[in-house]
Amino acid sequence: KFRFCLRKAVALLQHPMKRRFFVWSGSLFILFVSTALLFRVLEPSSSIFPEHREVKSGETVVAFGGRDVSPVTPVVAPGDQNRSAPVGTLELPPFSAEELLVAPPPRKGAPLRFAEALPVKITPSSHGRWESRGGRARWTFRIEAPGARNLNLGFSRFRLPGSARLELRAGDELQVRPFTAADNDVHGELWTPVVAGAELELLLEVRQEERSQVQLQLASINRGFRPLSFAAGYWKIGNSAPEGNCHIDVVCSATESGVGPALDQYRDQIKAAGVYTLNGEDTCSGSAVNNARNDGTPYFMTADHCGVRSSNAASMVVYWNHENASCRTPGSGQNGGDGNGPINNFNSGAAVRATYSASDMTLVELDDPIDSDHEVFLAGWSRTGTPEMAVSVHFPNTSEKRISFDFDPL
Repeated sequence: KFRFCLRKAVALLQHPMKRRFFVWSGSLFILFVSTALLFRVLEPSSSIFPEHREVKSGETVVAFGGRDVSPVTPVVAPGDQNRSAPVGTLELPPFSAEELLVAPPPRKGAPLRFAEALPVKITPSSHGRWESRGGRARWTFRIEAPGARNLNLGFSRFRLPGSARLELRAGDELQVRPFTAADNDVHGELWTPVVAGAELELLLEVRQEERSQVQLQLASINRGFRPLSFAAGYWKIGNSAPEGNCHIDVVCSATESGVGPALDQYRDQIKAAGVYTLNGEDTCSGSAVNNARNDGTPYFMTADHCGVRSSNAASMVVYWNHENASCRTPGSGQNGGDGNGPINNFNSGAAVRATYSASDMTLVELDDPIDSDHEVFLAGWSRTGTPEMAVSVHFPNTSEKRISFDFDPL
């Protein structure tokens, strides 16, 4: 038993945070001269780790941060009773969305944080449950995150064969389009759109003969503490969108907007704006832009202060056409209320092409072409001339797309 405790102590010393914890625990050891007490004090107590218990037959083990720490018991969740076998379920420890809303308050000049990332290591071979039927293999895995307002996932390894299809389901309903081999990218990652709610089921189907070709590793479960208007299954941020006269729904007519014909000059540019998530935790916005060759390359310009870098650009998920279906009177309570912007037009993944902090600019190239059905406009640009006024197409607090005008001389 003493040798086991010693190995435990050595492992903890290899982690800088746990090293300080070990020194504190060692003081208790000297004070009480108790090996048993040392072992108990050294037991991990981080809130992201469920309580340890013996792994029994039929259980699988969840790994947080690449380390196996807790078993997951396959359970029959509500709505699954008619299935021939239970679904492997990861039950995350509860967390307080209310506390996290206060802990990292929005900062000027920084992206809006909406979620907290939880590192995991989950693969179809180590977790969940496989079934075979009619020449196809089916893998299911369920995530339950009590207290989460929404969920999104980051896969550190994603490569599917041609017959495979990965779905994100909540309440047995498909939340966003399925992911397929068309989503395979050179960087090997996949980051999903945000889905409202505290539960999410992953469903993977593939031809039996191609099952061995599936490369899938879930590395991050991102639990939302801030509701997002572009979370699948959720309309918008609850009554927190600005109501000011300058926040005009982009679908408003020139007359409804209160700014007259000036609005109609920017109908194309409105279609270029997109809001996005980064690292599964932050949100910011930007615009699709054209290039001098006019060849349709999916470039997207955003602010340098949003934090997009070569190391995390693959985690960008850009939403298009997130706008209300009707014009709400600027400055009214309705304008700051719930909207109905769609959330099913998106691109996942990008690569940094240029950044220049002096002008607060970052340019990325999206991994995939923008679907023509989304009717996204590639905004133009010019290095000459001086603008006569300022116009901003934006997503205040991630609510539906608005346009604002400043007619004062620049």
